[in-house]
Amino acid sequence: MLLNYKKVIIIVIVFIIVVVGAYFIKTFTNEKSEEKKPPLGNGLEADDDGKVEVCYPSWQSRDFEYKIGRFKVKNVEKDISFDYISNTVYISNAEEDLLEYFKNSKDFVGIMDNRNEYGLLSEDNILLFNNNNYWLVDIGEDVHSASIKSMRTSYNDSDDEYVVVLPCDFDVSIEDYEEYFKKQGYDFVSDFFDTYSFEDLKEFYSRFDESYVKIYDNNKIIRITVKDVDREKLKEDGFTIDCNNKTLTVNFRKPIVYK
Repeated sequence: MLLNYKKVIIIVIVFIIVVVGAYFIKTFTNEKSEEKKPPLGNGLEADDDGKVEVCYPSWQSRDFEYKIGRFKVKNVEKDISFDYISNTVYISNAEEDLLEYFKNSKDFVGIMDNRNEYGLLSEDNILLFNNNNYWLVDIGEDVHSASIKSMRTSYNDSDDEYVVVLPCDFDVSIEDYEEYFKKQGYDFVSDFFDTYSFEDLKEFYSRFDESYVKIYDNNKIIRITVKDVDREKLKEDGFTIDCNNKTLTVNFRKPIVYK
């Protein structure tokens, strides 16, 4: 009877030693693992090699579904951010050479090199294309920082707001166009057609699926599917570029023509 009692005590002691040892091993392992990872923030988390996967929402959806890439930065919370007003991702202090990184991306289209002060294209910016989306990458003063934004433009009236893909890197609303641009002596439509020929626009939109863009060579018209923001759905032929007549038409309930 005494022998059995001693066996129970020994088993209990061994069990306690195993549990305590496992706890310290786990704690030590977690501490070492956390030391390898940058601080976490903005809903992003570094993986085991310290890199963060950065994603961006497409114009068709609010989901962050486009994978821009994986980057290693000094501090995730400070060095990677998303500005919801300008729809821009900012990356800084990246270990990677971002110029070479994006030039070697499978989505690389080219480098945009003609710019005007109003934002029709951007100087020395990298253009990416994926899943009917264009992305503009502006490399910073050093190659370890960059800003990335979707080439999309919003148009709205009192009842509706649409999002359309245009070769511009700023948002233009009807109110802005009527109340600001013209008062400043800037004609967005004239500048648009002075910058882009039909062939330029045809090349730009030819990468899209046919369900998103219709190109008519005979009369040089391009019709584009847009996103109806309020109703969360796509609207076919929601925007029209007429290169012969040099007009841009937003097809709200009542079409509005810019010329």
